[in-house]
Amino acid sequence: DGNVGIGTTSPALNVAGGTGDIAGTVLHIKDTSARADLTLEGQTGARLDLIDITGGSNTKWGRLDVVSDIMKFTSVNDNAAAYNKDNILVMGLASGNVGIGTDSPDDMLHVMASDGSALWHANSYLNVESSGHTMISVGSGTTSLGNIMFSDSGRDGAGQIRYDHNVDSMDFVTDGSIQMFISASGNVGIGTTSPQRQLVLYGTAASTTSIQFQNADTGT
Repeated sequence: DGNVGIGTTSPALNVAGGTGDIAGTVLHIKDTSARADLTLEGQTGARLDLIDITGGSNTKWGRLDVVSDIMKFTSVNDNAAAYNKDNILVMGLASGNVGIGTDSPDDMLHVMASDGSALWHANSYLNVESSGHTMISVGSGTTSLGNIMFSDSGRDGAGQIRYDHNVDSMDFVTDGSIQMFISASGNVGIGTTSPQRQLVLYGTAASTTSIQFQNADTGT
């Protein structure tokens, strides 16, 4: 059958515990007593190409590279003369940072559409960058909530920015409770989730319902 065995006199493609061959498998590495390893080692890096030869489409050639201190996945054009999509997914081997669209991720996850030369806060773990308009989308069902939640070790969701697609309203949560509400018509409620005017302040007592204007010089 043309199979070649190293360390065995009966080379086959059967998976341990399986009932048959892995369809289409050309190389099978198996260790029945420990983890099986495959190592690619080169002086200037290592590369693994994954190619579908059924057609001449740029999207059918994937490449995994380890070069310098990064590992990256790219797509290559048909004749391998150039990258079709470079830096699709990148990981810094020393930092562990992951980049999408960049080969030098600044933070744990760095998504770059184009280089905006933006400055990042030292405590930032997620960067989304573009040289033009930059947006983050939160998609939800037509009757569901879309949330950005703020939690700590003692509390889940103590702070929230929340959009309710069922009634097209938005609310802001602090200390686990809704403090400000914006209705679909644009009415704003502070202390209430049913404002009937453009701005409603609601409190349980006169002392808790007020607007204060303070002069920075006089304090009054």
